[in-house]
Amino acid sequence: MNRHFWLATLAYLLPTFPLGYVWHLVTFHEAKLFSTRREDWLASAAKFAALFGILAWSLTTLPVAAKYDMTSVADFLKLETAFTVAQFLVVAPLVALSFRGLASAAKPEIP
Repeated sequence: MNRHFWLATLAYLLPTFPLGYVWHLVTFHEAKLFSTRREDWLASAAKFAALFGILAWSLTTLPVAAKYDMTSVADFLKLETAFTVAQFLVVAPLVALSFRGLASAAKPEIP
């Protein structure tokens, strides 16, 4: 890899992470997309699965189906769609459980 690649990588990473921290965890900390109340974890898991499952499917399955020659695009779409559904049926509840009860945590401060 050449110097320009690493400079471009740093140009992306160095401002993105601090900006993301301040944006999501400080400025808009109270504007949660998903509830973290203990009793809402299942509904939050369903929302997470729907939103990020569709996003993941559209960023992985559709481009591959459009880009590569295959014997059956329909079969590929069925298999990969089933995988994405299974993946988010497992992952979404685990992510929701990991954040359950976080609403009572103190707001993070910028050092």
